[in-house]
Amino acid sequence: MRISHFATAPRVGGSPHRPGGIRFVNLLEGTPFARDNYLLTIVDIEDEFFTPRHRHNFEQVRIMLNGSMSFGADQVQQAGSVGYFCEGTYYTQKGVGASRTLLLQVGGPSGSGYMNRAQMDAGIANLQNKGHFEQGVFSWIDEAGQKQNRDGYEAAWEQVFGRPISYEPPRYDAPLIMWPDRFAYVPDLGEDGVASKPLGRFNERGLDIAQLRLAADARYVAADAGQHRLFFVIDGNGDANGQSFERYAAIEVPRDAAVTLTAASELELYVIGLPRFET
Repeated sequence: MRISHFATAPRVGGSPHRPGGIRFVNLLEGTPFARDNYLLTIVDIEDEFFTPRHRHNFEQVRIMLNGSMSFGADQVQQAGSVGYFCEGTYYTQKGVGASRTLLLQVGGPSGSGYMNRAQMDAGIANLQNKGHFEQGVFSWIDEAGQKQNRDGYEAAWEQVFGRPISYEPPRYDAPLIMWPDRFAYVPDLGEDGVASKPLGRFNERGLDIAQLRLAADARYVAADAGQHRLFFVIDGNGDANGQSFERYAAIEVPRDAAVTLTAASELELYVIGLPRFET
């Protein structure tokens, strides 16, 4: 088990492959090159941030902590909502004022994994020897003297992995936006003062999202669930296996492990089960 605290987590600036005001507080990361590699980060965005229409060969969960973000003309994600962005689905991004998002990026059903920031930065540095990034696009002059353009992330990925990027057909045609406050908490019959709120389970690899609520002084044993789990504290404080945590802390519980949560005050958390790749 690992606990990451918002106050002490690494702060990281933006990247040349995406323009505008964006900053990251990196809470937890997985194992590079593993199919279930992931990054759990808090993203602070300013109004001028935007991206061109693009897609990814990994999955994303976006939990709007405050503010809002546009993902297209007809889709603006508001504070309190949860977005699921499946592998291969196209979308755009445009800041709508300042916002803060809890963002999970994780390997999707294709098994392509997730490229971490160190790998991406190395790929971008190599690419800048032959071209430049502007407005989210990498441009260079080819051997025939013709200008070529490539999405910035795709160019970095291909530089790192040394092969063309490929995409699974998207399971959904557009990002899905969920409203947790429209779901009801269901009491846990085995634990006093504990209730859960399942929000969704996606694709054949089993990425799932739920909320968990503990009354003050309640205790909850999260038994082995057969998958890697991430807990994010929306409100309250307590301890996990005796280690204290507070609001905006993140807890990583490996597959085949359990954790005991004890609430010092009323506690609300998101629980995300990462995809499974047994085969």
